[in-house]
Amino acid sequence: QEAAVEAFLRVFKTLTRAWLPVFYALLVDLRKIASDADTQAREADGGVPNESGCLEAAGRVMRKCLAQELRDEDNDKSQCRSWGALFVANQCNKIFFRLNTLKHVKSLVLPQMVSIDEYPLADRVTWRFFQGRVAMLDGMLDKAESDLSFAFNNTPPAHAHNRRVILCYLIPVKLLLYQNKPSPTRR
Repeated sequence: QEAAVEAFLRVFKTLTRAWLPVFYALLVDLRKIASDADTQAREADGGVPNESGCLEAAGRVMRKCLAQELRDEDNDKSQCRSWGALFVANQCNKIFFRLNTLKHVKSLVLPQMVSIDEYPLADRVTWRFFQGRVAMLDGMLDKAESDLSFAFNNTPPAHAHNRRVILCYLIPVKLLLYQNKPSPTRR
């Protein structure tokens, strides 16, 4: 799968935004296959944690993909490939959080050509979820609350699992933020 992504990446330099769905499918498959391969390797070793080689390799490939997205110099904003940058960054976040390599999460950047508010809502929700988690870990509770609340409020109720995961981070942030503030009933 890694080879397929790298081959597509070489061709993708000449393609337009219309090819992003194919690119997305390749990246999701790469992440899932790498995760499954690491899980199977861990089980084969009797449950002993291994080096997470496949997931790390997938992360390196995705960082290359993001770098290429950021180098897109197509002046036609409607056709530029940088529209896929937020999706790629989100896939990187999923890998880096799974590997617990937060230094890589903090180094992810987005193209200046496209405002974050112009990306699809699903990508923005995922991005803000991960940014909220990073802010929480850095002790920036106001930013964490803002990002996690955005993610929670914009996740459809039908996605109950995702809402529960967001709440696992949002509730502790709110408790920490409001623990020292007196309630309106206590004076």
